[in-house]
Amino acid sequence: MMTITSNSVSMTGDNARQFARLSLAMRHMGRGLMMQPGGSYISADGSPLPSEEQITAALAAAEQTRLRARVPVISARQLRLWLHGAGLLEQIPTLIAALPEPQRTTAQIEWEFSTDYQREHPLVIKLGSALGMTSADMDLAWKQSAGL
Repeated sequence: MMTITSNSVSMTGDNARQFARLSLAMRHMGRGLMMQPGGSYISADGSPLPSEEQITAALAAAEQTRLRARVPVISARQLRLWLHGAGLLEQIPTLIAALPEPQRTTAQIEWEFSTDYQREHPLVIKLGSALGMTSADMDLAWKQSAGL
């Protein structure tokens, strides 16, 4: 059984789970939740509490963030080997050349001189999108690259 206690107010069972769920969702939204005497709660910033749809979306985003945090950093060698195996390596210089300045020069430096890559790096996201890859495609590619 879950129990939450704050300022001599205690919640158990479903009420505690509901509070914890809402608190986690709001934390992911950059907001706080405060327990009031009697066991009710309000948002710390005074604005209305999020809707069930907003809570569900925030919890899904929090889970995605948690899962991505476990995605390893991969080496430039691993990334290039995966791109080569997928027949995509040759497209990268063209995609970088098509970027406007100053993004082009920054991307070129990143591509040529980085020794490792993070899944959520802006260049990785931009190039993946330009290659027509979805977020799920990128996650799979990252996992496969890590094994090379």
